Amino acid sequence: FGPPTAAPFPAPGSITRWQISPAFKSDTMAVTTLTPAMLAGRANWPSYPVERSGVVAIGRFLSRPRPAGGAIARLVMRSAGARLQRLELGYSDYVTVFVNRTPIFAGDAHYSFDRPRQEGLIGRWQSTIWLPLQDGENEVLLAVVDGFGGWAQTGRLNPADGAVLVAPPDR
Repeated sequence: FGPPTAAPFPAPGSITRWQISPAFKSDTMAVTTLTPAMLAGRANWPSYPVERSGVVAIGRFLSRPRPAGGAIARLVMRSAGARLQRLELGYSDYVTVFVNRTPIFAGDAHYSFDRPRQEGLIGRWQSTIWLPLQDGENEVLLAVVDGFGGWAQTGRLNPADGAVLVAPPDR
């Protein structure tokens, strides 16, 4: 057998940088509406790199408001024609995914010791989301809310040769 071989980093299609908004206090875990205040200055939000694991640890860059805080992660994708683009997404604790301001997915991965038990782990195996892209530029916004523990996300566009990631720039 021998020792396991490490997967190449980054895996094809991995999102290696995320634009992230300033933190905001969240009264609910699932964000259902994006307010103008949440989106102010979004084209100029800072861009943060992922760690070697492929996860962007939001809590490393932002202080989380108590008891629950959120931030919006932003991607801009260019598509040649209308298409579905698969996004493999991991997150903690809660996420709502918006494509061109329309909510298309909400997920709950918070730690829970019972009913149902959830380990609170982050991995791209948590969800597969089909992003309905239009011809041209598409804005994908992920409202990530954390109430306890880690505050992070990871993503991969698969197939990697689908839509072109325009923002944030990979630098």
